[in-house]
Amino acid sequence: MTTQHKRHHDIEQDSKKLARDLRVALMTQQLQVVFQPKVCVDSNQIVGAEALLRWQHPIEGLIPADRWVALAESHNLMRPLTVWLIDKVIHYLKSVGEQALPLAVNVPPTILDGAFALTIINMLSVAGVSPCLLDIEITESEPVENMTNLANAVHLLQSKGLRIYLDDFGTGYSTMKYLVDIPVDGVKMDKSFVQQALLLPAARLVLKSLIELAHEIGVMVVCEGVETLEQLDLIKCLGGNIVQGYLTGKPMSPEAFAKRIDAPLPSLDNKIAPKPYKIQAS
Repeated sequence: MTTQHKRHHDIEQDSKKLARDLRVALMTQQLQVVFQPKVCVDSNQIVGAEALLRWQHPIEGLIPADRWVALAESHNLMRPLTVWLIDKVIHYLKSVGEQALPLAVNVPPTILDGAFALTIINMLSVAGVSPCLLDIEITESEPVENMTNLANAVHLLQSKGLRIYLDDFGTGYSTMKYLVDIPVDGVKMDKSFVQQALLLPAARLVLKSLIELAHEIGVMVVCEGVETLEQLDLIKCLGGNIVQGYLTGKPMSPEAFAKRIDAPLPSLDNKIAPKPYKIQAS
């Protein structure tokens, strides 16, 4: 076996082992949920959060999402993982009662069909949680083979009161076709545009154009990856509605998020602006 073949074999074996470990993680206490706040640009108030899945491996520790998300998709684990996450989010929403703010969950379009939409609706109904408290962010990690099925699932969810967002807007597969075929409620601008907009005129122009397009068709604009005051000021100028990023809140435990809701955010206007996030030239 050549060195290259051995390396390929080792990578394949590691992937298979990680996939087996991920299946075990679903049945044990290795998976965790964290919330990253979403903040209204105008009011500086927390208006919700994105629920993120974390995998705390008993031996390897915290495994970055970029190591296991693609693996989960290729081993048909995204559906059970997403159901697990939605179940935890609904349980949290039920536990906090009237103080609950909308929480968003990422759902790959490859699993978002009518049956999955009914599963979500049933979970909310059984728990007695209002559908308007659960947002769905459609990720675009893979191309969609049947846009009609996806559109029907979105219509079903929206008819019950859920809001639907397009995640990583401007970077995924057939983004513009999504806007034509699926009447989403909002879009999330990819962090690459936000973080490069102050450094690259082209990136700023793209971000400006995407925000204007979103407003023209009447949908909400969320900008993720906001890390500096300069980025926040730019988003305000360009018309972004909601921001998400380290500047306004890192991912935190559900308990910490519940406390954060009651504590007003400090004013961002009086802070000393840090240096802009540096992007390495390609």
